[in-house]
Amino acid sequence: MLPAPPPATPRSCTTPRRIRPDSPLRRALGCDLKGKVSPFLYLAGIGASFVSTAVAELLHLGVALMWLIPNRRVETTVLRRGSPG
Repeated sequence: MLPAPPPATPRSCTTPRRIRPDSPLRRALGCDLKGKVSPFLYLAGIGASFVSTAVAELLHLGVALMWLIPNRRVETTVLRRGSPG
């Protein structure tokens, strides 16, 4: 059994409390795959660093590049609702 993550670890399914439960933004943010996969890839990179630093660096680079891809769900939600002004 694994221990719970420390409080400082960002969780993939949490949104700020100020966002209303029925908000389109909350639905757009939702639970994302990147937030769930990243910690496992980081841990795999740490483990791989004992065997091959090149593999560890590639895993960490992959996570960094993965987070550079924008979240299209938020953009499409905002465009669907229309912009103010």
